[in-house]
Amino acid sequence: MTIKYILLLILTCSAFFPCFAGQDEVMTMTVTSTSGETTDFPLDGISEVQFSTKIPIESNPAVSPLANKFICYNGDSLMEGRSSGAMDNGGGAPAIICSLTNSSAENRAKSGASISRTTDGRHNVVADIENMSDNTDLICIEGGVNDFWINVPLGEITAAGDFSGALDETTFIGALESVFRQAIAKWEGKPIVYIIPHKIKDAYARSNAGGTSFASFMNGARAVCEKYGIPYVDGEKVFNLNGQLQLHRDLFFCNNDGIHPNADGYRRYWVGPMLSLFESLLR
Repeated sequence: MTIKYILLLILTCSAFFPCFAGQDEVMTMTVTSTSGETTDFPLDGISEVQFSTKIPIESNPAVSPLANKFICYNGDSLMEGRSSGAMDNGGGAPAIICSLTNSSAENRAKSGASISRTTDGRHNVVADIENMSDNTDLICIEGGVNDFWINVPLGEITAAGDFSGALDETTFIGALESVFRQAIAKWEGKPIVYIIPHKIKDAYARSNAGGTSFASFMNGARAVCEKYGIPYVDGEKVFNLNGQLQLHRDLFFCNNDGIHPNADGYRRYWVGPMLSLFESLLR
């Protein structure tokens, strides 16, 4: 075999098998957008299948059904994105979605917010629906983590056919039912979406001081969404972002806290599933 063909073989192997290349070479994946642009993304030790399903690849906002649409958000620090530091690095999920789709947004989410009505001065989503913009194309609500951590009672869902009876807004389930009743009446005919967050640190393995598990809170949210016909992004199952994994904490969370994603965590894990649901509702 001549030297020319040996050199060709080595170069070919280096292109397809990084072990033939330098030890410091970072594997990348090339993504082609709908506009024909190509971008190389570093895989950062994440499987190509997982990575490719979590990166929004739409780079032409004009083709998105969200282009020129106005979206209203409410929730806690996970929807706000500011307390995690993400706002300094491209923003949380709402800001990233705006930049990807040429949409605009009102984000009333605040760190420490609860869905339920409390007396400790924190932002209560159930009390803030009336303050959200009247004219919007889509409404997105997130929450429940702080309700769990401050020991708000879980509550019980009302009967299947009861959409007007009394509700206890000091419980998580009662407040979430109230949020949806208010939203349905305020934004008649507009899509309303709920976000269940990613796997929060060790929350799914814990119960709060009231003896209620975090899983019970999220199952309660699912049940209320299904009763009222509210589509939801089940982040525990589809975000694939796990605050218990050290690799994820190192790469995708602010200060390795396993709770608040950084901008890359939002972009790679939250935005794709949210964008998919939003666009399906506004086509």
